[in-house]
Amino acid sequence: METKVIEEIPEPQPVIVTEYNIAHYTCPHCQKEVVATDSSCPKEGIFGNNTIAQAALLKYEDRLPHRKIRNALIRHYGLDISPATILDLTRRAADAVQSEYDAILERVRNAPILHVDETSIGVQGKKHWIWAFTTPAETFVVIRKSRGTKVLVEVLTRRFKGMIVCDGWKPYAKFTNRIQRCWAHLLRESKDLTEKIAEAVPLHRALGETP
Repeated sequence: METKVIEEIPEPQPVIVTEYNIAHYTCPHCQKEVVATDSSCPKEGIFGNNTIAQAALLKYEDRLPHRKIRNALIRHYGLDISPATILDLTRRAADAVQSEYDAILERVRNAPILHVDETSIGVQGKKHWIWAFTTPAETFVVIRKSRGTKVLVEVLTRRFKGMIVCDGWKPYAKFTNRIQRCWAHLLRESKDLTEKIAEAVPLHRALGETP
């Protein structure tokens, strides 16, 4: 007898169609209309939460263009959605998480210690900058055309009182004097100095020692 264990994925799954009866009531006292809601029934459009989430994941996690997202949804679920509607589904996904996005931004603005970095990213063939604002618990990301101080002012506002951990990029020092240099950058720069200046060798070794 021979035993062979096979891992397999299921066949393409059919689309589940659900009809919701949405009750509308009018308050006899204030005449205000009250509409029933269900967490599984999106407020907008005819596509469910899973479809909206899948479109957003294919777009932003898998980096697929809208026409290929359409092909993937047809292939896996037999669901044909136009590229224009897929674009709108990603907008609906963004609307759905807007409150959490705003809450994360507020926590970042009030963080006592904040790690900030930026790196270049291409947007439709043009150079932009992706900024990451990180605490031990979360990361807030924006993409902007600028690598300058105005992005820090926009995201953190002038009310920011925390300590920023960053590299030596000049806009940070223009934004605040509460700066801690990134340890990885310090070690990299001190190592570079050891190749040029012999006196820098003890400094580099001291910086690398664990207290």
